[in-house]
Amino acid sequence: IDEAKSLAGTDAEARRSIAAVYANVGIFYAKKKNYEMGATLFKRALKLTPKDPDLTKTLSTLLANAAVTYLNKGNASKAMTLAKESLLHNPANGGARQVMDALKRPAAKPRASSTTRPSG
Repeated sequence: IDEAKSLAGTDAEARRSIAAVYANVGIFYAKKKNYEMGATLFKRALKLTPKDPDLTKTLSTLLANAAVTYLNKGNASKAMTLAKESLLHNPANGGARQVMDALKRPAAKPRASSTTRPSG
C-alpha cells in the first residue's frame, strides 16, 4: 500500500482509492476488536484524504472504542488519551464522552458501556 501511495502522488482519484484500502483494512481490524490498529489505518487514510468526513467520524469511533477497552482494563491514563483524541476528530462522540465522564467519577471503579460498531 505504501508503494502505491507514493506512486499516486497528487492524483486525487488514486489517493481516494488507496485511502479506501486503508479504511477497509482498518474496519477488518476493528471487527476483530483491535481498535488501535484500525485507528492507525484510518489515520493513514486521512493523510491521503484529510477532509473526508466519513473517515474522520469512523476514526473517532475507533478511538472511542479503544478508550472503552482500556478503561475496562483499568488503564485510565491510556483511556483518557484515546478519548481526548477521539473528541478532537468528532466532538459529539458519545462513547468518548462516556469514558471522560467515567474517569471523573470518584472512588468507584470506572466502567464504560460496550463499544460501538464502526461503519463500513
